[in-house]
Amino acid sequence: MRRLLPILSLLTLAGCVRAGYGGSADGRVVAPGGDQGVTGEPGAPPACPAVCGGCQGGVCALHCSTAPCVCPVGWACSITCPVGGCPGVDCSRATSCDVQCSAAAGCNGPVLCGSGPCHVRCGTGGCEGAIVGGKGPLVVDCALGGGCNGPIDCSASAACSVLCGSHCEQKITCGVGACEVQCGIGGCQGPVDCGRSCACSVTCGFDCPKVTCPPACAGRCLAADACDTCP
Repeated sequence: MRRLLPILSLLTLAGCVRAGYGGSADGRVVAPGGDQGVTGEPGAPPACPAVCGGCQGGVCALHCSTAPCVCPVGWACSITCPVGGCPGVDCSRATSCDVQCSAAAGCNGPVLCGSGPCHVRCGTGGCEGAIVGGKGPLVVDCALGGGCNGPIDCSASAACSVLCGSHCEQKITCGVGACEVQCGIGGCQGPVDCGRSCACSVTCGFDCPKVTCPPACAGRCLAADACDTCP
């Protein structure tokens, strides 16, 4: 069994790209059209979009079933997909997204993230399609029972963190920001490409996947082709 150096937090890696959590000056999420409500009164809360199952604290709650799930433009969304429920999730124009694919085949289509933070949680067989990050940081949790059967593409993301547990079946592609991938025993069955990343940390429970390291790792990649965090 090979053990690598402890994983450093993505938020403390020097020189890495950091992304902000958009919104108003006081921290609230602002819908398109500025910080005005339905009445146009300054400071009034924005109207909850009709597509939402409800809004609380500026977050739109979506419970999708057979139709693709689309977060309204300029909103933060909390998305829940039931068993076999979401043929696609589109957060490409959201300020942030939290996507729950914990049910079996809950997300059986692609999950698209946007310019804000995006967190995708995959249960047993929960994420059957690709997970594609936007410009914001992407966190993917596949450790809830072995849930990521599609590729994970963070190539456009400010930072990427993937917890594979026992099952990341296909390729993980990182971007120019910090990339952190944790693989359980046999958890990473596909390659990890962090060749463009400012920092790369890959840990393996038993056998390491094929890892493309950043130039800063030259001469420091281990025999298992895994590289520790780079300056």
